[in-house]
Amino acid sequence: MTKSFKHTRGMIIWLEDQNQKLNDTCGEFCEKTLRSLGLNQANGCQQKPKATKYKQMKRLIIAMLFLFVAASGQAQLKLSERVQYSKSANTKEKQLFLLDFWATWCGPCITAAEYLGVLQEQFSDDLYVISISKEAKKIVEKSLKNKPSKLAVSIDFDAENFTRYDIHSLPYSVLLNAEGKVLWTGNPTDLKAYTIKKYLKSNKKRIPIADFLKYEHYQQAEDTEKEIDGSFELETLTSAVNEYLQVIRRQKVLELEGTVQQLIAYLLGVSQVQIDYKGTSKKYRLSIRHDTPMTHKVICRKLLRKLRMRMKKMVSEGEVLFVKSVNPEKFWNSVQYNWGDNNAVFLEDDNQFMADNILCSTMLGKLGDLCKKPILMAQPIKDTKEHDWQIHYRFTDLMLENLADYGIDIEVQKKNYPSYFISNRRSSRR
Repeated sequence: MTKSFKHTRGMIIWLEDQNQKLNDTCGEFCEKTLRSLGLNQANGCQQKPKATKYKQMKRLIIAMLFLFVAASGQAQLKLSERVQYSKSANTKEKQLFLLDFWATWCGPCITAAEYLGVLQEQFSDDLYVISISKEAKKIVEKSLKNKPSKLAVSIDFDAENFTRYDIHSLPYSVLLNAEGKVLWTGNPTDLKAYTIKKYLKSNKKRIPIADFLKYEHYQQAEDTEKEIDGSFELETLTSAVNEYLQVIRRQKVLELEGTVQQLIAYLLGVSQVQIDYKGTSKKYRLSIRHDTPMTHKVICRKLLRKLRMRMKKMVSEGEVLFVKSVNPEKFWNSVQYNWGDNNAVFLEDDNQFMADNILCSTMLGKLGDLCKKPILMAQPIKDTKEHDWQIHYRFTDLMLENLADYGIDIEVQKKNYPSYFISNRRSSRR
């Protein structure tokens, strides 16, 4: 509606005229509106209603107009922070918007982003791709420095859009039209150019990018990290998006989120392939106090007892990453990165990973997980300081050279290595 009305009588006449032109639904609406105010549509403009009736009508119409305008201009997607604008899409109005849900720790997400970058350049006039992460902006920015992207990147505060679109695995994408209607969902690498062309033909409406997106800065509440009794606390997670073990450094605790196999491997400082567990895939959150006097191996034993499980150490044979020697003098210090509290300890992509303030044994365990090989050490690592790391793992020769720069001499050998069999305890009555 773009007409301007100077008084209520003119509004009634205009509504009556539109009632004849619009469809039956609009006609019924006008009729009900007039009837609700005590006006007869047939003679509502012939008889002069009381002033109170005009005031009621005026208030109602103004309210209707306000709601109509507000609804028509409402953004379809609300985000909290913009990390970067798109470097491939132009600023024209768009027909389609693709939400790319990802995380810095998700290797396949990096590959998917590269694929979406190609699609974005191909459909720069009609499609707008927004990569959305629920991680801290600082972490995303550091990841983009390591692995640049031309896509628009934004932060989803408190995972509101992850919840809205029921995201339970990564990478995952949702294709919307200009009205916010979901057209397609799935792994972004499954979205083909011909599919986009099909939706462009059937969704002609365009909308400015600035009208589709809305950014609302949220003031994150002060960290109210709960106190835990004892050295550690274990919680069962009802839902978890992450496929991999998540290690997050809080102000007072170190949080691990993962399966029993992942938690035990981390605590023992070994690769996950060395843990044999056939039980449930249930995920847990293990919070370990920074000031605990317990070692990770002691916590591991107590954790197994709490879960009513037992562990048997065994010997297996196969290809391993054999650590021949370590020279801590060549390690990086702990000031190369400073990701702060409430952030993930590891960042990874398809080629390498970075780590902020972790032990050498923890780094080697992560390396074994990514290479899917057991870690075997010629002798225990005596260094107990935390360090920063940037390790290549995709190509073996480059990995060995990279580790040599840190003073770590590793070879790929076929050897016997320790493995750990985890089983549930059977309760018995005496």
